[in-house]
Amino acid sequence: MTLIIENVKEEFLPAFKGLAKGIKAKIRTQKSRAEAIAQMEKESEEMDKLYKQGKLKTYSNAKKMHKDILNEI
Repeated sequence: MTLIIENVKEEFLPAFKGLAKGIKAKIRTQKSRAEAIAQMEKESEEMDKLYKQGKLKTYSNAKKMHKDILNEI
């Protein structure tokens, strides 16, 4: 059985997640397209800010990035 609930306020999300966990059901959330775009823009601005402050590390290629990431673990 599938139950779809639309236009739920963010404040009710923990209750629905708790209910799903309690009855061992799967839950999937999806934001509206406008909300998703707004969130991506906010995250992009934050990354730009961190980059300009020199707090965001960048790499010239993927091999260097993977090597650095795997050495930190």
